[in-house]
Amino acid sequence: MGAVSGQIIAACNSEPIVSADVDIIPAAGQALTTETVSGGNYNFASLSQQAWTIKPSIHGLQNAAIDAVDAQMALDAAVGKVMLNDEGRLAADVTGNGKVTSTDASLILQFSMGMITSFPVTAACDSDWVFIPNAADMSGQEIMNPAINGGTCTPGTIVLDPLTGQVDNRNFRAILFGDVNGSWPAGGATE
Repeated sequence: MGAVSGQIIAACNSEPIVSADVDIIPAAGQALTTETVSGGNYNFASLSQQAWTIKPSIHGLQNAAIDAVDAQMALDAAVGKVMLNDEGRLAADVTGNGKVTSTDASLILQFSMGMITSFPVTAACDSDWVFIPNAADMSGQEIMNPAINGGTCTPGTIVLDPLTGQVDNRNFRAILFGDVNGSWPAGGATE
């Protein structure tokens, strides 16, 4: 039997994220789901020795972090006034088309004003957040970074093939779609 544990933290400030869903999907059989607890930690025990894919998701948990400043940053990036890093581009691309445009800025502003409640990319990714695997290399592991383009989303995952024994520190860095300036957890704690 095997076991897997890890942690999910916010990429913007390394704060642990509590209440994130973590799926572990077997090559054969039913997926298992758990939720991160205090410290952003998750754990799966008593897993069979086969290939498993670890895939987090979060619905909600924005904590009022998306505001007009994020929309302005997205607009500045769209017109070439500022250059966003990779994480900033992921946060700003709320259309899910693979680039930051004025449409992204408009949608972020609409979200911050309560005119819309989700982004096109959240439907494509089935999550309000995107996840970047942050696990040390090991034999039998494949890291899949997120890829968002043309309205499709390939989530960030960690594949263990096969899982043998206890595997710890299968961690992820999480980015909130729309939080271009990385202000999460604005207005509240993570728990």
